[in-house]
Amino acid sequence: MKIYGEELENIIVELIADEFLNEERFAKQYARGKFYQKNWGKIKIKYELKSKGISAYLIQNALSQIDDEDYEKTLFKLATQKLIILKKIQ
Repeated sequence: MKIYGEELENIIVELIADEFLNEERFAKQYARGKFYQKNWGKIKIKYELKSKGISAYLIQNALSQIDDEDYEKTLFKLATQKLIILKKIQ
């Protein structure tokens, strides 16, 4: 868009004020999305958020969005699938 200087700064300030640019919202959505859509675990999500420069506080806050019961169910489901695959190989 070739916007520079003060005009660019004003646009960024407005986006932040309107909650379009918000690290906390991003971290929460990222954690929920990667868990519920891709079945990623908390360690992988934490690592990826950290690589994106998200603070430890926001990462912990984002991971709290994942329900412990859902996490255990997903872990059990994935472990069961892996066991079935390993039994077929042997």
